[in-house]
Amino acid sequence: VPLAQEKLSCWQVYELVTSRYKTHPTKFRNWLSYPRPNGYQALHTTVMSKDGEWVEVQIRTKRMNEIAEKGPAAHWKYKEGDKNDQLGGLDTQLAQLRKVLENDPKKVDELLNAL
Repeated sequence: VPLAQEKLSCWQVYELVTSRYKTHPTKFRNWLSYPRPNGYQALHTTVMSKDGEWVEVQIRTKRMNEIAEKGPAAHWKYKEGDKNDQLGGLDTQLAQLRKVLENDPKKVDELLNAL
């Protein structure tokens, strides 16, 4: 997909998915319009499977997938730690902080009050 058409392609796939499956009313993330600081881009939505289970769908182009799987946005960097981390574990600490905040957004107030 040409770079100039990536977002349109993702939105077209999103339209296909959401026209066929029931979407969860509060589970949608638009990382296309608002990319993460690490370069991650995608659309995330959650749909009801034919078996009645909620399934997360991540929609991204091949280039976006390469960034997600191998680039600075890669989950393995957070899980295993970056072997080349020259900042004394900063990537690991940031990943742990990210995990806490994703699992409990109320912790933001606690963290801000601790500063």
